[in-house]
Amino acid sequence: MNIEVINSFEHYETKRMMKELKVTTIKEQFDENKVNYYIITSNNFEKAKVVGVILPGIPEKVAFWSYNLVKEGEMHSSSKYLYFKSFAENGWGLVNLTPHLHNIDKTGKKYIEQLKYVLKKISDSTKIVLIGYSFGGKITIEKVMNEKELMEKISCIILLDPGTTLERVIVRCRELKIPFMINLSEDYSKYYPTISLADNILVYKVNCTHSELPNMSLKKIIKFIKTCFEESIDFKESAVIL
Repeated sequence: MNIEVINSFEHYETKRMMKELKVTTIKEQFDENKVNYYIITSNNFEKAKVVGVILPGIPEKVAFWSYNLVKEGEMHSSSKYLYFKSFAENGWGLVNLTPHLHNIDKTGKKYIEQLKYVLKKISDSTKIVLIGYSFGGKITIEKVMNEKELMEKISCIILLDPGTTLERVIVRCRELKIPFMINLSEDYSKYYPTISLADNILVYKVNCTHSELPNMSLKKIIKFIKTCFEESIDFKESAVIL
């Protein structure tokens, strides 16, 4: 499948979310070159009690999780439509960062710039959930978690096949003492036969490929967020430990 078809689907799916789910965009000039970055979001994200912030993988943009699935013709299986729909149904906001909109961001600079911009727009009373997928998970671990000012605003973190050593992830999660959920696809979990967990971490193995993981994890994610903010979590009882 060529890039024109992929871009066409990106445009179509973004428009569909904006029309059917009342999703909108915010934009800001971040760097000295005056480049505009568009961050797609549900229209209640500034007032919602819970807001999710998606840190996508490379080179994904707005409407879908995985180029691989789109190239295989599984476009709707990779769409973020269900995320925006599910968050809206629960009265939550959802923001999708777009660090790769113009150029691939391999440093994490645009991730951090956009995240800082978004968090400034969200009320201090709002519970903020980071959802880091693939390279976005790597940036969450290696960049975001080292930003003290940012982490003071984060209530819980969800990592989907984070592109970094999982033992390193666990060490950082232990230090932060906030709820974490780590979902691993079959593609990734085979590399981590045993994991030493802390009391604030849930780890799940999901029977799917790396590309399928985000949408296959959605029900677990919704349940995890509800549990974090509406109930007490028994991590040792709830987790499916690898």
